[in-house]
Amino acid sequence: MTNDSGWIYRAKNAIKKEAKKEFIGWSEAELIDEILEVREELSRVRKQLQKHEEEKESAAKHTEFTEKKFQTGWSNPTKIAFLLYKQQKPMTSLEIEKEILKYDQGFKDYSNPTLVLSTSLLRMTKSGRIKRIKLPGIRTYFFGLPQWFTKEGELKKDFELELRSFE
Repeated sequence: MTNDSGWIYRAKNAIKKEAKKEFIGWSEAELIDEILEVREELSRVRKQLQKHEEEKESAAKHTEFTEKKFQTGWSNPTKIAFLLYKQQKPMTSLEIEKEILKYDQGFKDYSNPTLVLSTSLLRMTKSGRIKRIKLPGIRTYFFGLPQWFTKEGELKKDFELELRSFE
């Protein structure tokens, strides 16, 4: 192991010596100009990298969830989480039920689909997979993904706009 680290050290030193040869004979002003050019290039590359990462993150956030990706074999909690993520807004149990029925015709074959959905929502809420919020003046609860809420349990500003249309 020590032989490997010694080899790496010697290789790095050899590379540094070779790089220093390029700068032999340069004046101080030339070195400063070169450093400034390298800094500008580094800044430009960092901006490009940041832009690329933001685009990649945005694309990952808005990956289109389509009917083709929905699988009827999933458990009810997974179906609910999928639909909430797909809609990107808090939904009532009635809205969730309508969405599930669009994609999974077998869901209506339960003896009481509403009870099955309510049980799934309650279990998911208790486990922390989703959160629920009660708005003043509205009888029903809204359900959303945990990342849509602050640490205090309040809905983030991005999702409040979706709910204001109901008030």
